[in-house]
Amino acid sequence: MKPWFNLNETDRTTYEQSKLKRFLTQQRFVMEDTLLKMTEKSVHRFVDSICSFLPIACLVNAPNDVSNTYYTAEQIKALGAPKPKFPLFVIELQLDEDNRPSFSHSPSDVVHSILKTFDHGLAALQEIGQLEQKLLPTLFKSNQKSFLKVPVKPDTMPDSPDPNDKKQLPDPNTWIYVAYQKLRSRIAECVDPLDAYLKTFDKFNAEYKLDPEAVIKQFDNPEDPKDSGELRGAVIANRRQADALLETIPESITVSMFTVNCDNIRKMLVAKHTQIADALVEVIAKQAKAQAFETMKEFTDINDMINRSPNDIEELSAIREFVAGVPNQIEKLEGQIKMGMQTYSILEEFGYKFGEDDDYDKQWKLYGSPCETHEVIKLQRDKLEKEEHKMVNKMQQEQSEFD
Repeated sequence: MKPWFNLNETDRTTYEQSKLKRFLTQQRFVMEDTLLKMTEKSVHRFVDSICSFLPIACLVNAPNDVSNTYYTAEQIKALGAPKPKFPLFVIELQLDEDNRPSFSHSPSDVVHSILKTFDHGLAALQEIGQLEQKLLPTLFKSNQKSFLKVPVKPDTMPDSPDPNDKKQLPDPNTWIYVAYQKLRSRIAECVDPLDAYLKTFDKFNAEYKLDPEAVIKQFDNPEDPKDSGELRGAVIANRRQADALLETIPESITVSMFTVNCDNIRKMLVAKHTQIADALVEVIAKQAKAQAFETMKEFTDINDMINRSPNDIEELSAIREFVAGVPNQIEKLEGQIKMGMQTYSILEEFGYKFGEDDDYDKQWKLYGSPCETHEVIKLQRDKLEKEEHKMVNKMQQEQSEFD
């Protein structure tokens, strides 16, 4: 009596009539049915899981104002409270070579990656071989692979069977195509808001083209110098614009199923205005030092003229005549001092710190220059009176000797 479950069978005819053949056929049907049910559950769970994180509506109003709706009013009422959702993907907002905002990855690539995962999962099922080839290698050649019948995604929607033809059956893979198209359409809908969000950044076109170096050069032009008041206004305007950009552009924001990271473009645009403002403060500091130097030099020249030592009565008279006109000169220089102090007050307003103590001291030396000159005049007058007595006595003595 021949064994019915002989795994070492070498005769194909005997095997076809054996119980082993019927048993393995039965197991093949069981495996295919199990794979079908498993695939159905897996596909539906995959599609439902992805769709559960996709908003049913996404309203884009501004770079920092995006509203995502995940539940209908009826669903919220049924749930009691909406469950929190989180975005599935992170995408960077950046500037391209033409200084235009763009995404680090194409949104269509995201759609492709999800659908590719769907396809790869189904393709893996097609690699499951039949038991006969593994258990009876002597009867079934290894170079002729036999695989289990598994669900396959149709390229197009299968035709529905003719209801009048009882022999026609519906395509067993129709459900896969329907699930695939549901996933594809929902993902495509959730990608569209990214285009709307990108357009909200068109309002910053001037910012993308802004050249800080050109702006700084315009304000720091020796041939067309700007006064400290105008520079102050420019500094304030650029600092306000930097603050406005920080408030308008978020570090990141959820748009549909994406977290859009705007931090790089945000920092870049803010840095432009910060660079301009800081550079213009340095221009004001340079002006303050130059004004102080010029004004103090004029006071130094005045003091040097006052402190001259006369050689005769004529030079003494000339010095006194010069000293008499000094108050008028100081009065004229008071305007320069006032302008210089205003410039220094602007620097204090911006919290500017001089690199050297001498630059800081110039502010108070400038302020005290008139008092210093008045003190020099007072001391020189005493000296001139003494010199005058000496010269008069000397002249009288010489006159006596001459007589």
